Amino acid sequence: MKSKVKSRANTSASTTKKFSGRELVPKIQELIDDENYQLAEKFTKQALELEPKNPKLLLQAAIVKFEMGKPDPAIMYLKRCIKIEPEEGHEKYLYLGQMSTEHEAIKYFEKGIHILKKMIDKSSIDTELADYKRKVAEAYISMTEIYLSDLCFENDAEQRCENYIDLGIKTDPTCPVLYQTMASVRMSQNRPEEAKSALVHSISLWKDCELGSPQIPSYENRLALARLLIECLLLDDCLSLLEAMQKEDDQTVDLWYLYGWIYFIQGEQILDNGGDVGGGDEEEIKELWLESAECLEKALKIASFGQYCDQGVVEHCSQLVGEIYSRYSKQSMQDMETNGDGIEEEWQTDSEQEDGMEL
Repeated sequence: MKSKVKSRANTSASTTKKFSGRELVPKIQELIDDENYQLAEKFTKQALELEPKNPKLLLQAAIVKFEMGKPDPAIMYLKRCIKIEPEEGHEKYLYLGQMSTEHEAIKYFEKGIHILKKMIDKSSIDTELADYKRKVAEAYISMTEIYLSDLCFENDAEQRCENYIDLGIKTDPTCPVLYQTMASVRMSQNRPEEAKSALVHSISLWKDCELGSPQIPSYENRLALARLLIECLLLDDCLSLLEAMQKEDDQTVDLWYLYGWIYFIQGEQILDNGGDVGGGDEEEIKELWLESAECLEKALKIASFGQYCDQGVVEHCSQLVGEIYSRYSKQSMQDMETNGDGIEEEWQTDSEQEDGMEL
């Protein structure tokens, strides 16, 4: 019996050794899709020992390292990909663009776009075309963001931003994040009304989509959208957006921080207008700031779990909470909550009241 068991084990090991690197590609991709990066890392290592020059395996190895927060080996694998296939495969250039800075990043994004445009010219499949065009638009967004930040002092930074946004829209006019990025550019140019129009159009491109639709921007992009809505003082629309996002994930620091910031601003607006505009008074300010303090403290609590890295948000939360309690004592706020005097939000924007719009 023992010899038979041993024989089976040897046969199994022998069978495993017969797998080629390219045969492991689908299994590795499955693990990447499932976000099982630790196991994917083991498989890519084994596969690359068999086929060290396989560009698909090198790309997968790079993606795994990138997702595991190991940029140096990821960059090494991507550069090995480029040496093997310099004129094929856009992904490696787009990943290198994300992992690089300033002009080097621009160079990689430009090369990725060049390859994608050749693929667009050759493809006749609608789904493929839509995917390629969206990737081109997203690359232009990344390039715009570089000239809004790292390269903002370049002489042609503003014109570059305009050009990239225009090229993105010509390629994929249905990409919501393009118009969100346009709003960032307009705010940097001190053109807030045009920024608002861009944000409204951005939202219109996905607000009626079913949850899970690829047309809906990522959670992170929608958090960035919320910040822009606050910057443009479109506070009711931002509250509606945050409520929809809360249904997806209510354990996000930024979600509760942005809720708290909005309520704080709304209270400030009443103060700035003499405390009695639109029926607003001291009691309403106190109610709004009670809501603000609760949200900000929830954000700080989630941040304290140790998985949050944006110290600027944590400091701003603490600053706002300090300002609230410097005006109203914490005890008086707690008493107000106990007495049930806190406000209840309807979570409906002016635009929803008019059109029934739901984000």
